[in-house]
Amino acid sequence: MYNRKFYFTTLFCFCTIFILFSFVNNLKIANLTTEVIAKEENIEVKSDKIAYLTFDDGPTNITKDVLTVLKENNVTGTFFVIGQLLEENSEIAKDIVKQGHAVCVHTYTHDERIYKTNGAFMNDHKKCADLVKNLTQEDEIKFMRFPGGSSTIMAAKATLRSIRSDLVSSGLYYVDWNVSIEDAVGRNRPVSDLMRNFHKQLKTCKESDRIIVLMHDSKYNKTTIAALKNIILELKSKGYIFKNLKEIDEVEIRKLEQKSLINRYEKKAESQVNNN
Repeated sequence: MYNRKFYFTTLFCFCTIFILFSFVNNLKIANLTTEVIAKEENIEVKSDKIAYLTFDDGPTNITKDVLTVLKENNVTGTFFVIGQLLEENSEIAKDIVKQGHAVCVHTYTHDERIYKTNGAFMNDHKKCADLVKNLTQEDEIKFMRFPGGSSTIMAAKATLRSIRSDLVSSGLYYVDWNVSIEDAVGRNRPVSDLMRNFHKQLKTCKESDRIIVLMHDSKYNKTTIAALKNIILELKSKGYIFKNLKEIDEVEIRKLEQKSLINRYEKKAESQVNNN
């Protein structure tokens, strides 16, 4: 009688342990499966590393190929458009919006002459901003990028300081980058050169938790498409998720400011005032 009771007690304990083990193991597998599916479908996965893919000097026919690559990889981007090209390629611009990407201002003409005076720049900028607002149906366009970047040598330093200050005072943010593939330095540069530049600059910024990648979608950037495919795969493998500038909140804006990726010089000026 005692042996039978001992036998059934032991069997019950063994079965209970086996069931608990199976449940925990299946739970781990389910969680792992969910994580894999989320990565494959690019469902929002919490990550401290965010990459912003940005494209200047479009829209053009090259933009169509950029959109295809982004769609295939289920990632999002930000397009800094030239107003004249937006008017010439309005259907392509509409596709950018339809696919959920951000459209921001890169001036109307992208001409060096707009930097001659503050007024000349602001008029050119507004002309592009009005077109973008009409395209996106947004009340305001928060972000812009200077042709040549916020430290461009196309403008006199005093004029550029004035322009930057007025833009920020009006509530706008100017956007720079910490990784460039340098695809605008020459036409249709070899993909190997573009990827070499990408790796070099990614290493220089020490794989920061915020990456803004500068690329171009002008008619002279056919090789950028192949580079873009590689860049997306590599950043994904390093644990980055992708966002565009219309998806971010004030907390993220402050983060980008701290890293001097937006309003770079105004941050320095504010620091100097506080130190004094």
